[in-house]
Amino acid sequence: MLLTVTVLSVLASCIVSFYCSPDIPIHFSGGHADQFVNKYIGLFIIPALMIITLFIHRIYNQAAWLIYFLTCLHLFMLYSALVY
Repeated sequence: MLLTVTVLSVLASCIVSFYCSPDIPIHFSGGHADQFVNKYIGLFIIPALMIITLFIHRIYNQAAWLIYFLTCLHLFMLYSALVY
């Protein structure tokens, strides 16, 4: 299950990278985006952390919750990349 979620996150990042602008927002203040990052860093850093967490999960079973938290964070990042 964790591997499936991680693979789907990588695939979603690949698909969204074709449709979003070169810079995506990472911080909002007062309802407006005020900090931006390159789309490849913004879209692929969270799946990279998920892959690292998969390896940590083999040693420390409690790390599974981190993958699900990163998935929620990644969904928000994908949404903000497409909308803004």
